[in-house]
Amino acid sequence: MIFRRILAISLFFLGACTAESSPAPGVERPSEAGKGEVRAKIHLVDGAARVQAANGYAFNARPGIPLLAGDKVMPGAKGFVVLRLQNDYLVRIDSGVELEVSDIVLLGAPKAKLSLAAQLDRMLTRKEKRKGERIAGWHARLTGAETVPTSSKKKRSLRRKKAVHKHRALQEVRSMEAEEVAVPMKATKREDVKRGEAREKVERKLQKDVAEKGVKPPAAPPGGGVPSATGAEEVTADADTDGAPLVPSRPVFKWRTRVGDKTAEKNEPLPVLADRMRRDPLVLESLNKELAMLGVELETVEIMVELANHRIKRVLLGGGLLTPETIKARYVNKKMPGGPADGWVIFEVALP
Repeated sequence: MIFRRILAISLFFLGACTAESSPAPGVERPSEAGKGEVRAKIHLVDGAARVQAANGYAFNARPGIPLLAGDKVMPGAKGFVVLRLQNDYLVRIDSGVELEVSDIVLLGAPKAKLSLAAQLDRMLTRKEKRKGERIAGWHARLTGAETVPTSSKKKRSLRRKKAVHKHRALQEVRSMEAEEVAVPMKATKREDVKRGEAREKVERKLQKDVAEKGVKPPAAPPGGGVPSATGAEEVTADADTDGAPLVPSRPVFKWRTRVGDKTAEKNEPLPVLADRMRRDPLVLESLNKELAMLGVELETVEIMVELANHRIKRVLLGGGLLTPETIKARYVNKKMPGGPADGWVIFEVALP
């Protein structure tokens, strides 16, 4: 009886971490979706997910199905899809995000250094691991699997390690915040609130002037504006038509918002908190560490911020990259005025 329980628990990671590369028996790519070079295979599916081929043909996502470069993976409203690339990297695509295989950052990366089990441990939450039985593909392709010891002692050790990892992420956020402003914590919070309120007040006044008086920032000087480190154009305002001084505006960027199926391109200053994120030393350092661990070099990284009632619900990275825990700990649940109340704010961060 005890042996059966241990065996059942062992299957939790067994099916997900298999090293077998061939599709599961009976799982083939639909002929209508076209043929070509296989760039990835569906590894896990949580919820109802679809794949749209380059020719427009759409089919249900099932573990083991080969994917081509032009295929677009579309997870359901709730759930996610995990792909396994030819270089043994696992890529997670979350709900609300549609990703074409050719846009995956790690597609051309060297062979993965981390084991499949280690990668899954990083990308799945504890709740998702507990419901492994209900995730499609969990028990598929058992031959040659990497197994994870599942004794009670080992499970306690894994829980402790994860708790320590989360604690270190929070400690890193706090230490970097303390280094940025060396003042007492209570004073820092008060100053942050005051600065945030002041910025919002200035923005509201500027928006009101634009709406009522038609006030606009002056055109950029001959030769264009002063380029910032990220390539954005610095626009400064001197005075309005009545001679009254205008408040200097923040850099103008190309970014976009998405609400439902509607995407709006923007060419204006980012929301205040998003502008802070793109310059935050913690964000830049965390992204560089993540890319260095993966052996990938990038000049920019796309950040996708999901908002619910003007508060940050999720922070995701483009191209299938995992968001470092330090960034989540610092920004999730923070208020972000200036964007849609419920939707996405998407922008790029230039890496130093």
